[in-house]
Amino acid sequence: MGLLNALLDLLYPPRCPFCGKPGAKGAEGPCPHCQTAPFWLEGRQAVVPGKDFVRCACAAWYQAPFREEVLRFKFSNQPHRAKAYGAVLAQTIRTYLPGTFDCITWVPVSPDTLKKRGYDQAQLLAQEAANVLGKPVLPLLEKTGKNRPQSSLAHGRERFANVAGVYTVPQPAAAAGQRILLIDDILTTGATLNEAARTLRQAGAGQVVAAALCLALCLVLPFLTGQIPQIGSALCPMHIPVLLCGFVCGWPYALVVGAVAPILRSLLFTMPPMLVAIAMAFELATYGLV
Repeated sequence: MGLLNALLDLLYPPRCPFCGKPGAKGAEGPCPHCQTAPFWLEGRQAVVPGKDFVRCACAAWYQAPFREEVLRFKFSNQPHRAKAYGAVLAQTIRTYLPGTFDCITWVPVSPDTLKKRGYDQAQLLAQEAANVLGKPVLPLLEKTGKNRPQSSLAHGRERFANVAGVYTVPQPAAAAGQRILLIDDILTTGATLNEAARTLRQAGAGQVVAAALCLALCLVLPFLTGQIPQIGSALCPMHIPVLLCGFVCGWPYALVVGAVAPILRSLLFTMPPMLVAIAMAFELATYGLV
Protein backbone atom coordinates (compact mmCIF):
# COMPACT_ATOMS: atom_id res chain seq x y z
CA MET A 1 0.00 0.00 0.00
CA GLY A 2 2.86 2.38 0.83
CA LEU A 3 4.45 1.76 -2.57
CA LEU A 4 1.12 2.31 -4.32
CA ASN A 5 0.60 5.63 -2.49
CA ALA A 6 4.12 6.72 -3.38
CA LEU A 7 3.47 5.90 -7.04
CA LEU A 8 0.18 7.80 -7.02
CA ASP A 9 1.89 10.80 -5.41
CA LEU A 10 4.49 10.68 -8.15
CA LEU A 11 1.92 10.51 -10.94
CA TYR A 12 -0.60 12.84 -9.30
CA PRO A 13 1.31 14.94 -6.75
CA PRO A 14 -0.81 16.35 -3.94
CA ARG A 15 -1.54 20.04 -4.30
CA CYS A 16 -1.56 22.63 -1.56
CA PRO A 17 -5.22 23.48 -0.81
CA PHE A 18 -4.22 27.11 -0.19
CA CYS A 19 -2.26 27.95 -3.35
CA GLY A 20 -2.88 24.98 -5.65
CA LYS A 21 0.79 24.28 -6.31
CA PRO A 22 1.92 20.63 -6.43
CA GLY A 23 4.22 19.10 -3.89
CA ALA A 24 2.28 19.63 -0.67
CA LYS A 25 2.82 16.55 1.47
CA GLY A 26 -0.55 15.05 2.27
CA ALA A 27 -2.29 18.23 1.02
CA GLU A 28 -4.00 18.66 4.39
CA GLY A 29 -2.33 21.89 5.43
CA PRO A 30 -0.52 24.94 4.04
CA CYS A 31 2.64 24.25 2.09
CA PRO A 32 5.84 25.88 3.40
CA HIS A 33 5.34 28.86 1.10
CA CYS A 34 1.72 29.37 2.20
CA GLN A 35 2.62 29.16 5.88
CA THR A 36 4.19 32.61 5.57
CA ALA A 37 1.97 33.95 2.78
CA PRO A 38 0.62 37.53 3.05
CA PHE A 39 -3.03 36.47 2.86
CA TRP A 40 -3.21 35.38 6.52
CA LEU A 41 -4.95 37.73 8.92
CA GLU A 42 -3.43 38.63 12.27
CA GLY A 43 -4.25 40.88 15.19
CA ARG A 44 -7.07 43.39 14.94
CA GLN A 45 -7.48 42.84 11.20
CA ALA A 46 -8.65 39.29 11.91
CA VAL A 47 -11.62 40.39 14.06
CA VAL A 48 -14.63 42.26 12.65
CA PRO A 49 -17.36 43.59 14.99
CA GLY A 50 -20.93 42.82 14.00
CA LYS A 51 -24.43 44.06 14.63
CA ASP A 52 -26.29 40.88 15.58
CA PHE A 53 -23.15 38.89 16.29
CA VAL A 54 -20.59 40.15 18.79
CA ARG A 55 -17.61 39.73 16.48
CA CYS A 56 -16.35 37.57 13.65
CA ALA A 57 -12.87 36.04 13.52
CA CYS A 58 -11.47 35.49 10.02
CA ALA A 59 -8.52 33.37 9.00
CA ALA A 60 -7.39 34.93 5.71
CA TRP A 61 -7.99 37.65 3.17
CA TYR A 62 -10.12 36.60 0.22
CA GLN A 63 -7.32 37.12 -2.28
CA ALA A 64 -5.23 35.19 -4.76
CA PRO A 65 -4.05 32.50 -4.72
CA PHE A 66 -6.24 31.34 -1.82
CA ARG A 67 -9.40 32.79 -3.36
CA GLU A 68 -9.28 30.46 -6.36
CA GLU A 69 -8.79 27.45 -4.08
CA VAL A 70 -11.81 28.45 -1.97
CA LEU A 71 -13.89 28.80 -5.13
CA ARG A 72 -12.87 25.27 -6.12
CA PHE A 73 -13.94 24.09 -2.68
CA LYS A 74 -17.37 25.67 -3.13
CA PHE A 75 -18.16 25.09 -6.78
CA SER A 76 -15.92 22.32 -8.15
CA ASN A 77 -17.05 19.33 -6.06
CA GLN A 78 -14.02 19.28 -3.78
CA PRO A 79 -15.48 18.82 -0.28
CA HIS A 80 -12.28 17.10 0.90
CA ARG A 81 -10.67 20.54 1.21
CA ALA A 82 -12.81 21.17 4.29
CA LYS A 83 -10.37 19.20 6.46
CA ALA A 84 -7.48 21.58 5.80
CA TYR A 85 -9.65 24.69 5.90
CA GLY A 86 -11.47 23.61 9.06
CA ALA A 87 -8.18 23.07 10.89
CA VAL A 88 -7.00 26.57 9.97
CA LEU A 89 -10.35 28.05 10.99
CA ALA A 90 -10.21 26.19 14.31
CA GLN A 91 -6.83 27.76 15.07
CA THR A 92 -8.27 31.20 14.31
CA ILE A 93 -11.21 30.51 16.62
CA ARG A 94 -8.88 29.38 19.41
CA THR A 95 -6.88 32.57 19.04
CA TYR A 96 -9.64 35.16 18.81
CA LEU A 97 -12.79 33.58 20.30
CA PRO A 98 -11.65 31.57 23.35
CA GLY A 99 -14.35 30.77 25.88
CA THR A 100 -17.11 32.60 23.99
CA PHE A 101 -19.30 29.70 22.81
CA ASP A 102 -20.75 26.38 23.91
CA CYS A 103 -21.81 24.94 20.54
CA ILE A 104 -21.23 25.46 16.83
CA THR A 105 -23.63 25.90 13.94
CA TRP A 106 -23.32 27.19 10.39
CA VAL A 107 -25.02 29.44 7.84
CA PRO A 108 -26.87 26.89 5.65
CA VAL A 109 -27.31 26.93 1.91
CA SER A 110 -30.76 26.47 0.41
CA PRO A 111 -32.18 22.97 -0.19
CA ASP A 112 -31.90 23.58 -3.94
CA THR A 113 -28.22 24.51 -3.66
CA LEU A 114 -27.54 21.54 -1.40
CA LYS A 115 -29.19 19.19 -3.90
CA LYS A 116 -27.28 20.68 -6.82
CA ARG A 117 -23.88 20.92 -5.10
CA GLY A 118 -24.16 17.78 -3.00
CA TYR A 119 -22.77 19.38 0.16
CA ASP A 120 -22.91 22.52 2.25
CA GLN A 121 -19.43 24.05 2.45
CA ALA A 122 -20.15 25.97 5.66
CA GLN A 123 -21.46 22.81 7.32
CA LEU A 124 -18.27 20.95 6.38
CA LEU A 125 -16.15 23.79 7.78
CA ALA A 126 -18.17 23.75 11.00
CA GLN A 127 -17.84 19.99 11.39
CA GLU A 128 -14.10 19.96 10.78
CA ALA A 129 -13.50 22.91 13.11
CA ALA A 130 -15.66 21.26 15.78
CA ASN A 131 -13.60 18.06 15.51
CA VAL A 132 -10.48 20.06 16.33
CA LEU A 133 -12.10 22.18 19.03
CA GLY A 134 -14.03 19.37 20.71
CA LYS A 135 -17.35 21.24 20.60
CA PRO A 136 -20.79 19.93 19.53
CA VAL A 137 -22.21 20.87 16.14
CA LEU A 138 -25.94 21.61 16.05
CA PRO A 139 -28.06 22.10 12.89
CA LEU A 140 -29.89 25.11 14.31
CA LEU A 141 -30.67 27.06 11.14
CA GLU A 142 -32.56 26.28 7.96
CA LYS A 143 -32.74 28.39 4.85
CA THR A 144 -36.37 28.47 3.80
CA GLY A 145 -36.52 31.62 1.71
CA LYS A 146 -35.39 31.93 -1.89
CA ASN A 147 -33.07 34.77 -2.76
CA ARG A 148 -30.54 35.79 -5.38
CA PRO A 149 -26.92 34.73 -4.86
CA GLN A 150 -25.19 37.32 -2.70
CA SER A 151 -22.21 37.31 -5.08
CA SER A 152 -24.47 38.74 -7.80
CA LEU A 153 -25.16 41.90 -5.79
CA ALA A 154 -22.65 44.75 -5.68
CA HIS A 155 -24.25 47.02 -3.06
CA GLY A 156 -24.36 46.38 0.67
CA ARG A 157 -27.97 47.53 1.05
CA GLU A 158 -29.05 45.12 -1.68
CA ARG A 159 -27.23 42.30 0.09
CA PHE A 160 -28.92 43.04 3.43
CA ALA A 161 -32.36 43.23 1.81
CA ASN A 162 -31.69 40.08 -0.20
CA VAL A 163 -31.25 37.86 2.89
CA ALA A 164 -33.93 39.39 5.11
CA GLY A 165 -36.14 36.64 6.53
CA VAL A 166 -34.59 33.73 4.63
CA TYR A 167 -33.49 31.76 7.73
CA THR A 168 -35.52 30.01 10.41
CA VAL A 169 -34.77 28.05 13.59
CA PRO A 170 -36.98 24.93 13.40
CA GLN A 171 -36.35 24.02 17.07
CA PRO A 172 -36.01 27.23 19.10
CA ALA A 173 -35.53 25.25 22.32
CA ALA A 174 -32.20 23.97 20.97
CA ALA A 175 -30.91 27.53 20.59
CA ALA A 176 -32.47 29.06 23.71
CA GLY A 177 -29.85 30.34 26.14
CA GLN A 178 -26.94 28.95 24.11
CA ARG A 179 -23.69 30.76 23.40
CA ILE A 180 -23.36 29.95 19.71
CA LEU A 181 -20.46 30.08 17.27
CA LEU A 182 -21.83 30.70 13.77
CA ILE A 183 -19.58 29.65 10.88
CA ASP A 184 -19.59 30.74 7.25
CA ASP A 185 -17.05 30.55 4.45
CA ILE A 186 -16.65 34.20 3.35
CA LEU A 187 -17.43 37.49 5.11
CA THR A 188 -18.04 40.32 2.65
CA THR A 189 -20.59 42.91 3.76
CA GLY A 190 -21.69 40.87 6.78
CA ALA A 191 -25.29 40.77 5.55
CA THR A 192 -25.63 36.98 5.58
CA LEU A 193 -23.96 36.49 8.96
CA ASN A 194 -25.96 39.30 10.54
CA GLU A 195 -29.26 37.88 9.29
CA ALA A 196 -28.41 34.38 10.48
CA ALA A 197 -27.27 35.71 13.85
CA ARG A 198 -30.41 37.85 14.17
CA THR A 199 -32.55 34.77 13.54
CA LEU A 200 -30.69 32.83 16.24
CA ARG A 201 -31.07 35.66 18.74
CA GLN A 202 -34.77 35.96 18.01
CA ALA A 203 -35.02 32.24 18.79
CA GLY A 204 -33.52 32.89 22.22
CA ALA A 205 -29.78 32.43 21.75
CA GLY A 206 -27.86 33.97 24.61
CA GLN A 207 -24.93 35.18 22.50
CA VAL A 208 -23.69 34.74 18.95
CA VAL A 209 -20.09 35.02 17.82
CA ALA A 210 -18.94 34.15 14.32
CA ALA A 211 -16.02 32.83 12.33
CA ALA A 212 -15.32 32.85 8.59
CA LEU A 213 -12.58 31.31 6.54
CA CYS A 214 -12.06 34.45 4.43
CA LEU A 215 -12.57 38.19 4.73
CA ALA A 216 -13.29 40.26 1.60
CA LEU A 217 -13.32 44.01 2.14
CA CYS A 218 -13.24 46.62 -0.62
CA LEU A 219 -15.64 48.82 -2.53
CA VAL A 220 -15.88 46.94 -5.81
CA LEU A 221 -13.28 44.19 -6.09
CA PRO A 222 -15.03 41.45 -4.08
CA PHE A 223 -17.95 41.74 -6.48
CA LEU A 224 -15.73 42.01 -9.55
CA THR A 225 -13.40 39.16 -8.66
CA GLY A 226 -16.30 36.94 -7.70
CA GLN A 227 -17.73 37.33 -11.17
CA ILE A 228 -14.50 37.25 -13.19
CA PRO A 229 -12.00 34.86 -11.58
CA GLN A 230 -9.51 35.44 -14.43
CA ILE A 231 -9.21 39.06 -13.30
CA GLY A 232 -9.59 38.30 -9.64
CA SER A 233 -6.70 35.84 -9.59
CA ALA A 234 -4.28 38.73 -10.17
CA LEU A 235 -5.76 41.19 -7.67
CA CYS A 236 -5.45 41.86 -3.97
CA PRO A 237 -8.82 43.14 -2.62
CA MET A 238 -7.46 45.68 -0.15
CA HIS A 239 -4.42 47.22 -1.76
CA ILE A 240 -4.77 47.03 -5.53
CA PRO A 241 -6.83 50.28 -5.94
CA VAL A 242 -4.17 52.15 -3.97
CA LEU A 243 -1.39 50.50 -5.96
CA LEU A 244 -3.02 51.35 -9.30
CA CYS A 245 -3.50 54.98 -8.32
CA GLY A 246 0.09 55.17 -7.21
CA PHE A 247 1.41 53.88 -10.53
CA VAL A 248 -1.00 55.79 -12.77
CA CYS A 249 -1.57 59.07 -10.94
CA GLY A 250 1.20 59.34 -8.36
CA TRP A 251 1.51 58.89 -4.62
CA PRO A 252 -0.69 61.87 -3.55
CA TYR A 253 -3.69 60.30 -5.26
CA ALA A 254 -2.85 56.87 -3.87
CA LEU A 255 -2.72 58.34 -0.38
CA VAL A 256 -6.17 59.92 -0.83
CA VAL A 257 -7.70 56.72 -2.25
CA GLY A 258 -6.24 54.67 0.60
CA ALA A 259 -7.62 57.07 3.18
CA VAL A 260 -11.09 57.45 1.64
CA ALA A 261 -11.95 53.94 0.36
CA PRO A 262 -12.50 52.12 3.71
CA ILE A 263 -14.54 54.99 5.18
CA LEU A 264 -16.64 55.34 2.02
CA ARG A 265 -17.30 51.60 2.04
CA SER A 266 -18.36 51.75 5.67
CA LEU A 267 -20.81 54.57 4.92
CA LEU A 268 -22.26 52.87 1.83
CA PHE A 269 -22.28 49.21 2.86
CA THR A 270 -22.15 49.41 6.71
CA MET A 271 -19.07 47.15 6.61
CA PRO A 272 -16.43 47.45 7.95
CA PRO A 273 -17.68 49.22 11.10
CA MET A 274 -16.54 52.85 11.20
CA LEU A 275 -13.86 52.38 13.86
CA VAL A 276 -12.34 49.53 11.86
CA ALA A 277 -12.64 51.59 8.67
CA ILE A 278 -10.74 54.50 10.25
CA ALA A 279 -7.92 52.19 11.31
CA MET A 280 -7.83 50.67 7.83
CA ALA A 281 -7.79 54.16 6.29
CA PHE A 282 -4.59 55.02 8.15
CA GLU A 283 -2.97 51.77 7.05
CA LEU A 284 -3.94 52.13 3.37
CA ALA A 285 -3.00 55.81 3.29
CA THR A 286 0.45 54.86 4.53
CA TYR A 287 0.60 52.16 1.88
CA GLY A 288 -0.26 54.77 -0.76
CA LEU A 289 2.37 57.14 0.55
CA VAL A 290 5.06 54.47 0.42
